[in-house]
Amino acid sequence: MTTSLEQRLEVFQNKCLRHILKNEDLRGRTWLEPLNTIIRERRWRWLEHVCRRPQESLILRALRLTPQGQTSRGRPRETWRRTMERDLKERGLSLETAPLIAADRPRALHLPQAPGGS
Repeated sequence: MTTSLEQRLEVFQNKCLRHILKNEDLRGRTWLEPLNTIIRERRWRWLEHVCRRPQESLILRALRLTPQGQTSRGRPRETWRRTMERDLKERGLSLETAPLIAADRPRALHLPQAPGGS
């Protein structure tokens, strides 16, 4: 997910909350985390789920797949894998180390938050 899309989602959420709460203190009254933090946490949980699958799992093989051939011109598309690699890098991890941590559930729950999270 691109940064601009995250910002647009955050603005939309805040606009809806302001309308509901009649412009009062949004975060203090709702105890909501920023939307981008929620999305990052859910991506991490899905990656944990996928990494605990058997090694021959089709989903796990697709995650490790690097397509061969030429790419089209222009800006590279924002893919789930690139987004996940960026999120993991912010936590000091990589796609190679993520399966080891995902297998250890108690440790995975206590990973440092990415910057910008609450």
